[in-house]
Amino acid sequence: MKRLLLLLFVLFLAAPPTLLFAQCPAGTAQTDLSVNNVLARLKNSGDIWWDGNTGTYIIPKEEPDQTSALFAGAVWLGGIDGGGTLRMLSQTYGTGFGSGPLNPITGTTNPTDCNNWDKFFQTTSGSIQLHRDDYSPDGVIDGPIPTSIRGWPARGNQFFADIHGFELPDQDLAPFFDRNENGLYEPDLGDFPLVKGDQSIWWVYNDGGNDVGLEIQANAFAYTSDDAYIDNTTFYEYKFIYRGDTPLTDTYMALWVDPDLGCYLDDFIGCDPENLMAFVYNGDDFDEDCVGINGYESDIPMLGIKVIKPFMTPAGDSTDLAYFTYYFNGFDAPFPATADPAVDLDYYNYMTGRWLDGTPFSQGGIGYEPGQPGYPYAFDGSDVDGEPWTECTAGAVPGDRRLIMSFGPVTLNPGDVREFAFAVLWQPHQTYPCPDLSPLTTDGALAAQFFEDKCIEINTVVGTNEPISHKLVRLFPNPMRDEATLRIDLPPDEVQQVVLRAFNGQVLRILPGQSSNEYRIAREDLPDGMYFYEVRLKTGQRLSGKLVMQ
Repeated sequence: MKRLLLLLFVLFLAAPPTLLFAQCPAGTAQTDLSVNNVLARLKNSGDIWWDGNTGTYIIPKEEPDQTSALFAGAVWLGGIDGGGTLRMLSQTYGTGFGSGPLNPITGTTNPTDCNNWDKFFQTTSGSIQLHRDDYSPDGVIDGPIPTSIRGWPARGNQFFADIHGFELPDQDLAPFFDRNENGLYEPDLGDFPLVKGDQSIWWVYNDGGNDVGLEIQANAFAYTSDDAYIDNTTFYEYKFIYRGDTPLTDTYMALWVDPDLGCYLDDFIGCDPENLMAFVYNGDDFDEDCVGINGYESDIPMLGIKVIKPFMTPAGDSTDLAYFTYYFNGFDAPFPATADPAVDLDYYNYMTGRWLDGTPFSQGGIGYEPGQPGYPYAFDGSDVDGEPWTECTAGAVPGDRRLIMSFGPVTLNPGDVREFAFAVLWQPHQTYPCPDLSPLTTDGALAAQFFEDKCIEINTVVGTNEPISHKLVRLFPNPMRDEATLRIDLPPDEVQQVVLRAFNGQVLRILPGQSSNEYRIAREDLPDGMYFYEVRLKTGQRLSGKLVMQ
């Protein structure tokens, strides 16, 4: 039933009218982020986590029931131009963004470019490491460049058209390590994608220059890990580039989420504003299957959304959470003003702490009490009559919610760039009803620190002109015939393991850390050819190089 209702809203309500006349059709490409315990569907039409019909944020992904924890999500942006007109981009269920970048001069695009860019660009940490190992330590690329690296959509990539069939525009797109700092992506000279994640997916979409003039570059990534909180987590980065020709004041950006935790008929939501967290949990102690949708039954998880970069400029002037609001599926909303948005002002109202009729969100109950003072955060655990205000304590009826986390207000000037990043967290096996949500806040802090550590790791790479393995690792003889010695100029207890890989990336041997800083690599039955060694340190750093057997 929910899927039929969604189709009706897509056609008649959910799409802001301005988007229906954009220069480009909505993107149609889909792919999956699926390197760890999550399978998360991505779409190139501005929304994520559903396949156009069904929620496809599957976790655990290997379970036969294939239960989804989210239905859909998207980012919104709205502001007021110099003439007092609201400029609004608000995506819900696949209703209008075109693919690709906008022309940085005109802020426009065309259907041909949008069709060309209706795709995703994926790479893996393994492919990047293989490419870096090929370059190190002799400064030469000997083997074939992995296709994902050769076709990376970075400025000046001479190989891009051969792989994708169309030319790159001369503008900044996907990030890369520029080894010779000439501003051009040259993988044949050792450049590589500068992304996070064991799997990383990059794409770009736009509003066709129709209403706002917004280009959005997105990156979704995830890591495999023995730490459950990372193996159950996915990360998302957005870069907003304003190509419009007039300043927008009172501009807000929002993350909109339709969170179906298994069955969509019995959800609760909440927030922790101080920690930039949103929560999704079950409203009762059994998550049944509903209308063909798998529930988690008696083994119910809870889900968190942790904002890591809150709509900041690259310089870092972050904004706090302005509002946490929500609304009901229009078919079971308790009041007309608490239902789905239909026009631009409706979306802007939800982003700025107001219901559809302009009534501000209030504290207590369901947050809709006309005549009461405004309050910015729904179900934030604040004190109401001596109890923390949650859906549990308010005696709310479980149901189908949509939540909005908004940031602002800011003035957006032509050419401005702002960044936004968040993580989706998942905790299994909770005690219901009304579970303790604090473990999600803990996981959120860990995920934010993990994200920051990866940023530091990338910045270290950018600031390094010479591979560190030149300085700390020596291999002799190389080429080798029967055996070689790998000497690591570090204390032995800093080394976790040494890995030997084939040219195609296959792991051939793993030598555990030892009390000596010299490792013997025996040829045994390996054929002639080029191999790669990788020294993995307990700090997470990796030192690598080539080994030739002949």
